[in-house]
Amino acid sequence: MTEKELEKLAIKEISQKSDSWIFWFPPKQEFLRRDIFGVFDFLALNTHTGKVKFYQLTTLQHTSERRRKIKNWIKENKIIPYFYCHLWSYDKKSGKFRTENW
Repeated sequence: MTEKELEKLAIKEISQKSDSWIFWFPPKQEFLRRDIFGVFDFLALNTHTGKVKFYQLTTLQHTSERRRKIKNWIKENKIIPYFYCHLWSYDKKSGKFRTENW
């Protein structure tokens, strides 16, 4: 599954829960998109609550690698627990995301 396909599925799922979310993806540079803070694929802002969530999307087989990357980033930067970090791993068999949140 391509990165673009994962993004579309995630946006669709997030938007189904509430239409108050807007999304930002970092711009592509030389055909590649750079991660936010070197970790996250995109951020979502809830226009009603002001809540900001950072998302890392991956496929199921890369979950542990991405989890480690996020946890190391949180620890290194002493991120307070009110910062919303999400790891969504797509499971091709079930056709759904498995989610982890910090």
